[in-house]
Amino acid sequence: GAYYIQEPSAMSVVSLLDPQPGELVCDLCAAPGGKSTHIAAVLRGQGMLVSNEIFPNRARILSQNIERMGIPNALVCNESPEGVANETPARLRDRFPEFFHKILLDAPCSGEGMFRKDDTAVSEWSLENVRICADRQRMILTQADQMLQPGGVLVYSTCTFAPEEDEAMI
Repeated sequence: GAYYIQEPSAMSVVSLLDPQPGELVCDLCAAPGGKSTHIAAVLRGQGMLVSNEIFPNRARILSQNIERMGIPNALVCNESPEGVANETPARLRDRFPEFFHKILLDAPCSGEGMFRKDDTAVSEWSLENVRICADRQRMILTQADQMLQPGGVLVYSTCTFAPEEDEAMI
């Protein structure tokens, strides 16, 4: 539990978020937990981290990583944004309106950035998947915006190059 190995590109997202001790921070698509554990390290046990993952099996892995790292001020959730996955109501949005100082959304994407190291990403890619991912990202971003305090910071990232999932989201 002393460290968690990540790619430099993953670590840079937390640097851009710039969480500060005492802040209320949400990692909205958090599994397996590298970014959440990085955020928690920067928070130094002060404030609160809510780490969410919509898929139960990945939420378990996230929870195990949070626990392994001994993070006392984190809450792991397994909630789906409205309109995503099994149509679970957007309970996070409803429970945390304008609550968080900072939100990290490393969005589920078509994964073009993974082509260099994952043959499955290449074989599963399609224009239809890009469209589906962009629609999902738009829904998640809309809900993230509603959970962010006025003047708060939202960092949005993907591992794709598709303009529909990046520049179009801006």
